[in-house]
Amino acid sequence: MGLDFNLDIKSNSLEINLFDNKWSSIPQHEKENHVIGDIYFDTHYIKDDIKIGIFRQKNIDISMNSGFIQTLYYSSNDFSTLLNSNNIGSEITSKNIEANANYFDTKGMYIEKKFDLDSKHTIKTKFKLYKAKDIQYLNLQGSNDNRFLMSFDYYYSKTNKISKNNNHDNNYSGQGYGLDLEYIYKNNDLYFNFGIFNINSYINWKSITHMYYDFDSQTVYKGDDGFNHIKPFGVGYYKYNIDYKQKIPIKYKVILDYKIDNSISIGDNIDFDKNIMFNEIYIQKEYINNLNTKIGYIYELQNIIFGLKYKTYSIEISNDIKTSNRVIRVGFKVDL
Repeated sequence: MGLDFNLDIKSNSLEINLFDNKWSSIPQHEKENHVIGDIYFDTHYIKDDIKIGIFRQKNIDISMNSGFIQTLYYSSNDFSTLLNSNNIGSEITSKNIEANANYFDTKGMYIEKKFDLDSKHTIKTKFKLYKAKDIQYLNLQGSNDNRFLMSFDYYYSKTNKISKNNNHDNNYSGQGYGLDLEYIYKNNDLYFNFGIFNINSYINWKSITHMYYDFDSQTVYKGDDGFNHIKPFGVGYYKYNIDYKQKIPIKYKVILDYKIDNSISIGDNIDFDKNIMFNEIYIQKEYINNLNTKIGYIYELQNIIFGLKYKTYSIEISNDIKTSNRVIRVGFKVDL
C-alpha cells in the first residue's frame, strides 16, 4: 500500500492569491501571465508491475494577457460594472485582450502498468477514470484598437465567478478518462524521466451552464430608417442544462539526475505545457541511514525548494525569497 500527496501551484508573474484581494492599484504583471497548479492525493496498491489506486485531484491552468488584467482592474473586477463601462477602452493600453482558464475537480481510479524493456529502459502507462465534481472553463478574446470588442464563453457547474448568477441545475455530473505515459532510463550514474500527462483526456459534462457575452463600445449605429440608435454595450445569455466536453490540457515533465559521486547528485526538473515552462535546478545529498536532502532553485520564479527523504518517506516545501508569493509547493510520498 502507498500514499501520494502533491500540492504544486506556480505563477510566472502574478501572486497566487491575487484574485482573493481587492485591487487598490493595477497589479504588477507581464505581457503574458500564466498560472498552473495541481492538488493531488491518491492511495494505491502495488502488485508486481501493476499499480491500482483511487485519487482526488484539482487542476488549474490559467493564461491571461495584460489587456485582460487591465480590463478587470478598470471594471473593478465586477461584471455589473463592466456591463455599464462602454468607455473602458480609453483606459486600456493593450490592443489585444485574451484569457483562458481551465479548472476541474475530480475523483476517480487508475491502473498503472510498468514495462521493463531491459535493465536500463522502462515505460509506464497509466489509465485514469474520472468522476468530476466541478468545472470552471473560460475562453475570452477581444481587441482594443480604436474600438473595444470582447466576447467570452464561460462554462461552470455550480459557482459562477463572473456574474455570481446562482441559477444552475443541481443534478450536473461529469465523467471522463485520461492517459499518462512515461519513459525512464537509469544506469549507475544517470537517471532520465520524460512524462506526457493527460493524453487525449476529456471530461464529459451533463447539465452544466454556459454563459456567453459580447461587448462592443460602438453603441451608436445608424438603422435602416436613417436615424441613429443606441445598443447596449454588453449583450449575452445563459444556457442551462447543457452538455459539454472539457479537454484536459496536456502537460509534460522532464527529470535529469546525474550522480557526481556516491552521495551527491545534481539535476534538472522541468515542468511545462503549451504556455509556460518552469525549470528547477537542484543538488541532492545522500547520508547514511537512507536519509536524503535536496535544495532546488526555480529559475523563472527565483524560488528555493527544500526536500527531505527518509527511506520511502519524502517531503518538499518551498520558501519564496521574493516579497510576492508566486509558488506553493508541498508533497509527500509513502510506500509501505
